[in-house]
Amino acid sequence: MNYTTFNLQYYWETSGNVLQKQWNVVHELFGSDFTLTVWGSFIVTTLVYWIFGLFYTLIDLTGKPKCLFKYKIQDTASNPVSFSQVFEVTKQVIFNQVIFIPCRVVFYYFMVWRGYDSGKTLPSFQRVTFEIIFHAIMNETLFYYTHRIMHHSSIYKYVHKRHHEWTAPIVITAIYCHPLEHIFGNVFSILPSFFILGSHVSVWWVWFCFALLFTMNNHSGFRFPFMPSPEYHDYHHVKFDQNYGLVGFLDWLHGTDLSYRKKALEHSMIPSSEDIFEDDFIFKQYSTSSNTSKVTSSLLNNNEITILPLPTNSPNLNLMKNVRGLMKKHLQELTLKDKNKLVESVKSVWATILKDIYNN
Repeated sequence: MNYTTFNLQYYWETSGNVLQKQWNVVHELFGSDFTLTVWGSFIVTTLVYWIFGLFYTLIDLTGKPKCLFKYKIQDTASNPVSFSQVFEVTKQVIFNQVIFIPCRVVFYYFMVWRGYDSGKTLPSFQRVTFEIIFHAIMNETLFYYTHRIMHHSSIYKYVHKRHHEWTAPIVITAIYCHPLEHIFGNVFSILPSFFILGSHVSVWWVWFCFALLFTMNNHSGFRFPFMPSPEYHDYHHVKFDQNYGLVGFLDWLHGTDLSYRKKALEHSMIPSSEDIFEDDFIFKQYSTSSNTSKVTSSLLNNNEITILPLPTNSPNLNLMKNVRGLMKKHLQELTLKDKNKLVESVKSVWATILKDIYNN
């Protein structure tokens, strides 16, 4: 045992005396293993979800304080969000939380059959550390592959499309999804590792809460200082075929983050105020079939952007896609100085024009 491990173990045991006393109280409060495992887990995770979610939701609903919106990842996202949007999300999330209860009951009896630790004695520091690492690896692996399955053309429009209604997600959309996705995607990706290890109930609670907070932060839409950046998953909501995983090592292995890595590299020399999602989001939001003619005409006739060719035929959806490709090509060929100038031009002029047309 090295010096660092010794000190961590020492502090764990010291604080563990306090934690053990608190756990004894909790254990006595719930009374039975069933109540502790099923209802205790439900209460803890539900409280964490809505307490953490309330802070962000108030910001999203009110658009205040405005000083926080400089940390918004997608600057073009509509702010504030409407109460009706939040209400619809809340209904689905609560439903998903409720249907997780019978899943917990079934899983409890599987764990009883398998044998697991629900006792009063908390596990050791080494055991908790090992289990957290194991749960993280298993969760990432199962989530990545189930997530990719959800994107299969035969499944996506019936199940996963609901989650992707939000191209600029807010925090409470973390488990806003079809119930089948919640069970087979979210729940299935997190429970098997507990069955394999027979983890102590306290580890269940710790990991459930950590996984929830991590996922909610990924959907928050804010890149706050001193917090993990949610850009990686946020990009998945912009580009549906990229960044399927939570932390990225399987995306790297399968090459499903190439577009994101390229974007990040291209923008690594550009001031952080210039968002890497800007062009993708604007095109996605305003390039609908009904607005293609107006949008294309405005884009090509805007004197601020001179690198785009004039159309030789009537604007249509295919032309819009070609224009987008040409812009990306020219953007790569520009010098850093010209690239910064173009990005600033897009933000100050082009986006405003498109918004005016779209809103009319």
